[in-house]
Amino acid sequence: MSPPELHGFDQDKVPSRTLPMLESSGFRLSVKELATVFGIDSARFGALSTRFVVPVLEGSHEKYNDTKDWYDVNGWLYIVEPTAWVPQVSHGRTLPLSEFRGEYRMETRTINETKFNASTAAAVEIEAGGAYMGITASTRSTKDMTFEVSKSSTVDEANEGRGPWGQHHALELFVYPTLKCKIVKKQRMSYRINDVASELEWSKDSAQSGWWDERYVNAGGLGPLKNLVWHPVPLYGSDEKDGLPEKGWMLAVPHNAPNGDIDVTTLLSRYAWHNYFWYDVPWETVTDGQTITLAVPNNSIAFQPAATWAVLDRSDRNGCGCGQ
Repeated sequence: MSPPELHGFDQDKVPSRTLPMLESSGFRLSVKELATVFGIDSARFGALSTRFVVPVLEGSHEKYNDTKDWYDVNGWLYIVEPTAWVPQVSHGRTLPLSEFRGEYRMETRTINETKFNASTAAAVEIEAGGAYMGITASTRSTKDMTFEVSKSSTVDEANEGRGPWGQHHALELFVYPTLKCKIVKKQRMSYRINDVASELEWSKDSAQSGWWDERYVNAGGLGPLKNLVWHPVPLYGSDEKDGLPEKGWMLAVPHNAPNGDIDVTTLLSRYAWHNYFWYDVPWETVTDGQTITLAVPNNSIAFQPAATWAVLDRSDRNGCGCGQ
């Protein structure tokens, strides 16, 4: 047994395509309303790689005895196909239109990101025009976000009596980018790492002679693919140190497959080790339509988180609702 060849990946052989935008989740806005209120024009979105890898992992800690202090990591790696942008919209305050008849001074609002990403499985950052090597996956953030709350044109138009607005209040609305993805393949992840001794294991057979030698991978031969490493390993847990993420290294090495698809070889390493070892648990093909939703607050191809005041027309909830 030995690891597959781990060089020669060509990201240009993985197709990219532009994705549709669906109506929002949370507070419902149609695609046309999203364009009117936030200026989001899905026709301008850039293309995105049709494959990338996302880890959804959880860490835990158990002290087995006085000398073996083990941290466990369990979950899945997913090879996904992105299918649609889904704006997550939240409603904040409601104010009468009279509040906006003078000079409007832009406000700053600080809101914890979990208000927008709690229903997502993980997060990705998209750079480099949406190509494979420009996509970085991580855990969803629990930090505060700062918004500058603008005023959309619908507020002024309503105050001036233009458009069939049908109400006399402005709504504070927030938008946050998420990405719906189809799961193509998945790999079960289950390993443990020791904080006292320099150990890492995922198989009961690892103590056998030659087991580690068969799975050895020289880090020097990985070239630019080393840039795809996850370190610290992105983990969820009841404590930020569960799973010992800062002492683990995980690398999902892509390989070109027929018809623009990819296969992946997963490598693991740990603090004080200078090379990698092949995590040889097989990948499973997913055929039942499983999906996950990812938070994408940092991306260079679609839209960014934003906040604005807007007036919506209650009389047309199936259409734009922002005037025709």
